[in-house]
Amino acid sequence: MDGPDEIDSLMQSSYTMMMLTKQGEVHLDNMLSRAHRVATQISSMYKYEKLLQDMQDLTVNGSRRRLILNDLQRENKQIMALQDENRHLRETTEEYLSTIRDILESHSELENSIEMQHQNKEIDNIDNIIFELADTNLETRLKAKALKMQEMMDDLDKVRRTECQELQLAVQSNKNYKELFKMACFSNPSAVAVLKNALKMVENDILDEASEQINNLPENENMNDTIIQKP
Repeated sequence: MDGPDEIDSLMQSSYTMMMLTKQGEVHLDNMLSRAHRVATQISSMYKYEKLLQDMQDLTVNGSRRRLILNDLQRENKQIMALQDENRHLRETTEEYLSTIRDILESHSELENSIEMQHQNKEIDNIDNIIFELADTNLETRLKAKALKMQEMMDDLDKVRRTECQELQLAVQSNKNYKELFKMACFSNPSAVAVLKNALKMVENDILDEASEQINNLPENENMNDTIIQKP
């Protein structure tokens, strides 16, 4: 074999080997990709199996479900006990208030009777005072005043509940406004100065409105109209 032919044969063999090497690299890349996909699928299967095991703990026969149910039952018992205690305290408070109202009413009526005794010379002994307290009209007026006082207490309780709800809403709104103001300060440094000016304007408006309301009040307005007057 001549020298040029041998060189051509070697070059052809080298080219063939290079092509085979490239094909082998392509096959190797494909195998690695498939191995990566298989590993990913296996990892997903393991994660799915772990998720199923975690969920199984929360099923009917799961161990964690039993613990959660026990905690819930214990919390429910505590809540029920607190509700009973709150109800008992409320009933006791209502009884105390009712007793105090009765005592105040009786004291007021006794004072009125004593005053009537001094005004009327015909009423000169304690028997007449007791007889006056037992009078039907007096009893009717006592009941009417007691009912009126109860209605006033109920109205005050409703107002208190409404004010508590409004206060909770105001606190939450204030919290939200603070968060928004913090965000505004980050985006606009001049927000603090704008807020101060706005608060100053609001304060001036409130002072003007309060001054106007005070000036509009009657001079001889009785602030104790809700107090039960003596007959």
